Amino acid sequence: MDIMNKRGFEVAGIRKSDLGILLKKLVTFKRKVEMQRKNSFFLMGELKDTPLILPYEGKDTYCNYYLFPIRFENKENRDSASNFLRDKGIDTSKLYSETPLKAKRYYGYRGDCPNTEKLADTILAIPNHYTLKEKELLRIVKSVKEVIK
Repeated sequence: MDIMNKRGFEVAGIRKSDLGILLKKLVTFKRKVEMQRKNSFFLMGELKDTPLILPYEGKDTYCNYYLFPIRFENKENRDSASNFLRDKGIDTSKLYSETPLKAKRYYGYRGDCPNTEKLADTILAIPNHYTLKEKELLRIVKSVKEVIK
């Protein structure tokens, strides 16, 4: 059954071939999420005694840790860490660093969310993918600790 969304585009149903792929992926999805969570908890444990602000789960929450953001004291430290880690072959992402600028340019944002802007300027996502092995995670931890000294 086709569904019409609010902009008038038709959204087709899932083709049988796509459904077959989806069902195969669902079989391993929970295991992959658990592996990703395990890697994230490993990173949290290894980085807990640093000045970084780490992700956490609030009461009655369950995070899949699709991303693993670490927060630095300021933008300069974050940018320096990003460059250092990339030079070591560790991929990083400055997640939302351009969000305030784009919000000002396209959506009329007036700069009235300083806490959000500070977060956008100080968060760096580091790898925590479920396929990473402990040896790779330790290399990431060692490099992060090296850059924050």
